[in-house]
Amino acid sequence: MDFRILGSLEVYDNERPLSLGGHQQRALLALLLLRANQVVPVDEIVEDLWGARPPPSATKSVQALISKLRKLLAEPGAVAEDASEDGILLTRSHGYVLTVVPGELDLHRFQSLTEEGRRALAAGRPDEAEERLREALALWRGRRLPNLRTSRSPRSKSPGSKSSDYRRSRSGSRPTLPSAGTTTSSPRWRRSLPRTPCGSDCAASS
Repeated sequence: MDFRILGSLEVYDNERPLSLGGHQQRALLALLLLRANQVVPVDEIVEDLWGARPPPSATKSVQALISKLRKLLAEPGAVAEDASEDGILLTRSHGYVLTVVPGELDLHRFQSLTEEGRRALAAGRPDEAEERLREALALWRGRRLPNLRTSRSPRSKSPGSKSSDYRRSRSGSRPTLPSAGTTTSSPRWRRSLPRTPCGSDCAASS
């Protein structure tokens, strides 16, 4: 699987794009990907999808959405009854966990490349640092998760913060890499996502 959240939400299976369903199903998938390999409590999912006043059927609706995502992401030949315990999307006590392996999620690749860039810069290899950081920024495909907004305020960090030392060392007060953009509002599942590094220019490309 190839999961992409640095821009619009996309999932590819052997280079084949998957149809991700409606807004709530896509928002749930985004939340699970931002917390990949961690248990996301059902109560948190309900709050993110419906806010402070969820409908009485919210928990059952989450179960239905999980079932649809499980079928979407199931390995070929997988038995539906076993998917909750042996598959990509697992059921755990009071929540769910989406398992991804190294290299499957673009956010993880971004974090790995920026960390490599920081280590290269600290070791006095600015050219290598520049190459790693540009590879990281190239993973961004536009505004972060467009069309998956709610009324909550964002609390995300800019990816530029991880490369600020590098940019100052190369050009003083003026960064050579694109600066972070801004957004208006987002739920909890968006707070963990770095701000898009291409700013307003992404609006035209998304």
